[in-house]
Amino acid sequence: RRSRGRPPPRPIRPRQPLLPQPVPRPLPPPLKQPPAPSSSGSRPPAQPPSWRQRCPPPRPPRPPRLSRGRQLSRRCGPCRRIAPVFEQLAEEFPEVCFVSIDVEASEANRSVAADAAVRAF
Repeated sequence: RRSRGRPPPRPIRPRQPLLPQPVPRPLPPPLKQPPAPSSSGSRPPAQPPSWRQRCPPPRPPRPPRLSRGRQLSRRCGPCRRIAPVFEQLAEEFPEVCFVSIDVEASEANRSVAADAAVRAF
């Protein structure tokens, strides 16, 4: 039974299946350069720095981080009432990433809320 003032809920969009990715082919072996012709009194050509000298060392991997998100609307009363509690939790647990998504800010944010099956604000 539906309320008079509310529109019917939108159907949930099915998620697109993930496609398998192709396996990359191995790289061919490096080409061998012929030796430079020797001449009397000349120095051997300078070698370019190796890739290890040009590239910085990789950063250590970060540990996985727990995250908590919520969708909100500026005109939603319950969303405004829960905002201080959400901010207090963010201060109390700094190791957890708290994210708020305003569904009215952009079309992409609306699609995130639709994917999460949020029906009303």
